[in-house]
Amino acid sequence: MKSGRDRTSGYYQPHLETMSPADRAAYLDAQVRAAVRLAYERAPGLRRRLEAAGVRPEAAPGVAELEAIPVLPKASLPDLQRDDPPFGGLLAVPVAQLRRLYVSPGPIYDPEGASPDYWRLAKAFYAAGFRPGDVVLNTRRSSCCASCRSPASSAPPRS
Repeated sequence: MKSGRDRTSGYYQPHLETMSPADRAAYLDAQVRAAVRLAYERAPGLRRRLEAAGVRPEAAPGVAELEAIPVLPKASLPDLQRDDPPFGGLLAVPVAQLRRLYVSPGPIYDPEGASPDYWRLAKAFYAAGFRPGDVVLNTRRSSCCASCRSPASSAPPRS
């Protein structure tokens, strides 16, 4: 159904999306510095990972320094969370400030913060043409195991 609204032009955050390359690099470096400082001060598990990678807030790290931090494999989260419940030392806010707590297979505990766009999807939805007032039906498929997720699965249908 056509609404007559233009869904292909404009910016979601003009002040960020129209920056010069130099201004954008400076902005991103500042964001990294703030994130590293927050993680270092409030999340003991992240602090240990930063220290092991030689990344310290006082060194004013930027985007380039992120390469020094090893990727944390999702498969390691159940062990981290079991050894340092509930989030493996990776949460930087008090649990009471969370909006929701999800439990996914593993089990892995996924916190959802209280900010309005916690998963940071608003810009992607805007780019896809969604605008205020639109109604969206999310039909995300959830499944119980790897064989259920595989389109070529020969597993019997679930009842």
